[in-house]
Amino acid sequence: MRLMTIFVLRVSALCAASLFFIVWQARVAGADSEPLVFFENEIRPLLVERCVKCHGPKKSESNLRLDALAGAIKGGDNGPAIIPGKAGESLIIKAVRHEGELKMPPDEKLADREIAALVSWIQSGAAWPEGRSLGGGDHSLRGGPISAEERAFWSFQPVEDPAPPRVEGAQINNDIDRFVSRRLDQSRLKATKLADRSVLIRRATFDLTGLPPTPEDIQAYLDDESPDAFEEVVERLLGSKAYGERWGRHWLDVVRYSDTAGETGDFPTPLSYKYRNWVINALNADKPYDQFVREQIAGDILAKQTPGVSKEKYKEMLTATGFVAISRRFGFDSENYHHLTIQDTIDTIGQAFLGLSLGCARCHDH
Repeated sequence: MRLMTIFVLRVSALCAASLFFIVWQARVAGADSEPLVFFENEIRPLLVERCVKCHGPKKSESNLRLDALAGAIKGGDNGPAIIPGKAGESLIIKAVRHEGELKMPPDEKLADREIAALVSWIQSGAAWPEGRSLGGGDHSLRGGPISAEERAFWSFQPVEDPAPPRVEGAQINNDIDRFVSRRLDQSRLKATKLADRSVLIRRATFDLTGLPPTPEDIQAYLDDESPDAFEEVVERLLGSKAYGERWGRHWLDVVRYSDTAGETGDFPTPLSYKYRNWVINALNADKPYDQFVREQIAGDILAKQTPGVSKEKYKEMLTATGFVAISRRFGFDSENYHHLTIQDTIDTIGQAFLGLSLGCARCHDH
């Protein structure tokens, strides 16, 4: 089986699993997924590290607690700390900006990007996972060994080869048609008429290469009356350079590829194209999916452990780890923000290869 088939199925499954997890988490929290992701990545670590020690379950100076949204909205001796949707009127923003007598944290002012994150969070509504608290005050949070119920979660199950369903009264040319026909029946829809050969080759060429077929390709297919004519067209398209360029874009989207560093600096990264070309070449070479994954995560280690590896192969395996090298850079002072770059790498590994968010690993190592 071509890598394309495995690739499309795996990427679809992983993206679906990641999307399902985020949407499910958002439904539990009663908020949109994007604000919750922002809270988990930017706001929760900031509150835990700089605020909850003095305004949490163990100590609540000025009767203010910031370990739960209700406490932040209620506020303390000086009034509400947070007014969702009104960052400019929120006392916490005035305090972290050191405006007036309140200056928090008192020992060291927050970085500009941290203040900007708080402002953005409050202005967008101060999304917070419902019923969750910070700083160890909520003992209902998940802990302990993985349960059998959790192991049975649908996205963790091995890929199976289901038996094609039996359908009647439909145009069936292969087993895929059986699955499509059943889904159409369940949705009370009817299939459109079969595409003629000129439409079929046009669709296949656009799907596999992103380019239209040439007039010569169309005519050659129309003139070929052999039963495997369309199969030969597909094989020709799979063997073209444009195939990897077209389908490599899907993977590059998953791993957040860019020719710039991202974030506020967004300076050019002139060598990123080498990783892009590696992805294209991997698809065109029909690289096995497991090898495709391993080389991106640990190609440098594998190259050193491979006896007799050629110089060219060594360079190729190192280039595969461009997956890690294209992580976002935060600001121009990369040394002080390198932990955010590592977090971005971990998050992308989880979402791209596991269909899971690993954002929790930023604060938790258990």
